[in-house]
Amino acid sequence: MKKWVLPFLERETRKKAREMGIPKEEVEELANFRYEHGKNAEQALDDLLDYLNYEFGTWGLLGPNWRFREVFASVLGDLPKEAFDKIRRQRNVAYILPMDDYAETKIVNMPKARHKEEQLKIVTFPRWYINKPDKSLRGSIAHELAHIYLGHDFRQSVQKHPKTRDEQEAEADRTARKWGFEKEIDELEKDRAEVQEQHRKTKPKEKERKADSIA
Repeated sequence: MKKWVLPFLERETRKKAREMGIPKEEVEELANFRYEHGKNAEQALDDLLDYLNYEFGTWGLLGPNWRFREVFASVLGDLPKEAFDKIRRQRNVAYILPMDDYAETKIVNMPKARHKEEQLKIVTFPRWYINKPDKSLRGSIAHELAHIYLGHDFRQSVQKHPKTRDEQEAEADRTARKWGFEKEIDELEKDRAEVQEQHRKTKPKEKERKADSIA
């Protein structure tokens, strides 16, 4: 967890408490003991998740799986402060853990959303991701957050420039590495290679089945 996390949360706690009209002495007590003077890192990381709860009810579908929440929060806590601030201020992003086992981690640009005509970006993490090792899962999350940070728009890039998607994938990996997730991205690349190899092995079998069906 980066050093900026606790001061940020304590400052936000004081701010919210004052807005609620809580007496000054109680505000300080709440800010000081909420995180047990810096000892309760687990509580601090979990509280970071609240700052991704935007206008679209983004946290509802991701919340039920506690392990995924913990790993997601650990990535947020290891981001540079500048990156976290930029990501949390983009109010048109939803982070979802869907029930579809075959979904891919991706960013989907939907038709015009209700927030200042911005398009709603949905970052999906398949349900089977909860079984991935922590390092690989952290790599996937850091990679997708990098897409959000960089403002990538897959739908438009694929339509206009077919090669742009690969370039954006590489840029997201570079950005995550720059943030300090080198080992996590290395693990993610191993996962990708394994998936590609499995896909390569299954393709001939699919062709054989198609040939048999035609015959």
